[in-house]
Amino acid sequence: MTKLLIVLAAELVSLDCLANAVILSENFRGSRSSSGGSVSSSQGIRREVHPHFDGVEHRFASFMQEHGRAYKVGTDEYHRRLAIFSNSVAKIDSHNDDPHKAWQAGVNEFADWTDEESEQLRGLKKGGPRKEGNSVSFIASGAVVTHRHKLPRNVSWRHLEAFQGPVTNQGACGSCWAVASANVLRAWSELYSPTDRGLSESSGARRNFSIQQLVSCTPNPNECGGGGGCEGATAELAMEYAMNAHYMSSEAEFPYADDPRDPQCHHHMRMKSSSEGSRETSLVQGTSFGMLGYRTLDQNKIRPVMEALYLEGPLAVSVWANEHWNMYIRGVMNACDNKDVIINHAVTLIGYGDGEDVHGRPAMYWLILNSWGQHWGMNGTIQLLRLEDKEEEAYCGPDSRPLDGIGCKRGSHKSDSVVYPCGRCGILYDTVAPNFIKHHSSLISRLRS
Repeated sequence: MTKLLIVLAAELVSLDCLANAVILSENFRGSRSSSGGSVSSSQGIRREVHPHFDGVEHRFASFMQEHGRAYKVGTDEYHRRLAIFSNSVAKIDSHNDDPHKAWQAGVNEFADWTDEESEQLRGLKKGGPRKEGNSVSFIASGAVVTHRHKLPRNVSWRHLEAFQGPVTNQGACGSCWAVASANVLRAWSELYSPTDRGLSESSGARRNFSIQQLVSCTPNPNECGGGGGCEGATAELAMEYAMNAHYMSSEAEFPYADDPRDPQCHHHMRMKSSSEGSRETSLVQGTSFGMLGYRTLDQNKIRPVMEALYLEGPLAVSVWANEHWNMYIRGVMNACDNKDVIINHAVTLIGYGDGEDVHGRPAMYWLILNSWGQHWGMNGTIQLLRLEDKEEEAYCGPDSRPLDGIGCKRGSHKSDSVVYPCGRCGILYDTVAPNFIKHHSSLISRLRS
């Protein structure tokens, strides 16, 4: 049997991401589709307009109908939301009129959110001091390939069956960490499982891990990334739980609830306690679906991320989702120009490539699957500007609010000092990858033989 090594994971990143928490208000109930109706502006970017209406109030009426808002005309709430919407539209139009912008902005469900609600979307929780902690994982020796490989210019895992269904909208629950982790586990299961007879050469077996189980059952005693469940956690904690749970259910067995009250964790899904056996014994659950462990990649280094993404599969990454993410529609997002970042969101990294921005200019990018629904961005994805390797690693800056956005409230490793995430939107700071048994008949063996 392959020798098991105990490996300390890197610092956990706080990702409580209380996304869409304000949707709990009845005013926010309804459709999550994106707005329609657009024509090209003189600079070539598609500009959001509603040809059947004159003035912003008519556009707001259309927006309310499309997104299920229930503001009563004439009330203080209506006028407050109308003012916010008007300001958002002005920003969007101004952005799209700028020929130097590499991406298109547009009206979506966030166009009438207050600054406080938008901050909750990123999961920032002002409060007491936070401490950073470590997690432990088991990794089979030889599972991590460290040879330097020649990488292709374009990589995308978007074609996997794991990503063909509707993109998850985390809704009123701060579950970005669970969505990203489940996405990665589903993709790796498809890539690494033995190919069943009858499957095409372009697909493999796939296990549809339950997002809700991760939300409801992942322990978070030190409040890393938030208070646990819909109050936030980290991808490291989700992977640790998956390795040690009594049972991992499918999405059909335990469907996503989009409910901050968190459906209860069923007893047979709970994490094994220390009294139930050693860490080595607990690997039996993980290996039942092919998982040997997980690891956090070298912090702020681009090459390990690109190699793991190409050679092994999609990754869970932490980013600074600033206010510009709210209005992203398409193109290569280059709006993380301020090097002072706050890591506040977890997403699924599914590729990278060389492409063009909305003006047809060459632009390198990271391809990211978000958790804000199918109608956000480009069918739920965003292209984030990627610099040349040395520039990307050197694009670092202090996290100016470390006690708000990173670490744990409790634990033995105290740290309230400034941290320095690197890469656009801090994308190189915290990257998590599972380790799976690689079967000779698996899809990954055919693709990367």
